[in-house]
Amino acid sequence: MADSEIPEYRYFPGGWPESWGQQAWSQLKFLETCRRLEIPEDKIPKFQVNRSFEGALRNYRADYFPTPFEPPPFNVTQDSATSWRASAEAMFREHCDRHLTMWQRNIDWMVSKRYFRPVVAVRDKHTPLNLRYEWAVRRHCLGERFKAMETEHHRADNIRKTVYRIFDEVGISRRK
Repeated sequence: MADSEIPEYRYFPGGWPESWGQQAWSQLKFLETCRRLEIPEDKIPKFQVNRSFEGALRNYRADYFPTPFEPPPFNVTQDSATSWRASAEAMFREHCDRHLTMWQRNIDWMVSKRYFRPVVAVRDKHTPLNLRYEWAVRRHCLGERFKAMETEHHRADNIRKTVYRIFDEVGISRRK
């Protein structure tokens, strides 16, 4: 397994063509997993993925720069390292909370105006995204049986259900 992670995007720009939407994102994740697992080229599905949006998504930033955080001054006669750190950490949490509250309001507004759309992904709170896509790639590209992928924590039936949800999202037939 390679160390590269598949980004788990939360939103994509609402004005982008639908062909760059949910299915394309899922296909991109599938292809990234194939690359990461070093699947032979002849076994990788040939999706019509528009990869031109990938770099833009990874680097998408809005024109907002939070104010710099300024820690409290250290009073040599009154502060201990522990008390100063506690005070600075509390101030930093407040600083972050102010900016995050503003950002969340901004995001909610952009979604309500359809500038952005939430990404709907195959969710499983107990299994990391990379592992779920690995199962799908191993099943589709290598023909691996669900029973062979089973572990102490992941039963074959649950793996099958997860893989089939990914197949549906990606647009792969459940049968080869």
